[in-house]
Amino acid sequence: MSRIAIGLFALLASATVAYAQSPLSGPAGVEPAIVTHGEATMRRPPDRAWLTVSIEVRDARSADARQKAADAMTSLQNALKATGLPADAIRTVGFSLMPEMATVNGATQF
Repeated sequence: MSRIAIGLFALLASATVAYAQSPLSGPAGVEPAIVTHGEATMRRPPDRAWLTVSIEVRDARSADARQKAADAMTSLQNALKATGLPADAIRTVGFSLMPEMATVNGATQF
């Protein structure tokens, strides 16, 4: 794509220089203009991709919820590694554990 952009830039620059150096006459009060349009499509395989995955587990005990979430994420990471993705390309970027609360008659219940 950079070759196409450089070529388009060179074309526009040379057209601008040619306009500045040549006397163009037109109707009085009308400035000559150069209008260009370009479009390019570049196809190549991607070299990077980012995927964010989250898992939500609910359980009466926080330790059980944490273990179930860890088991699910481990299974997912193993499936990603089986595709040939290197282990160092897979990262955990966050973890949180929060109680589920409800307000009943003005009182917070867990």
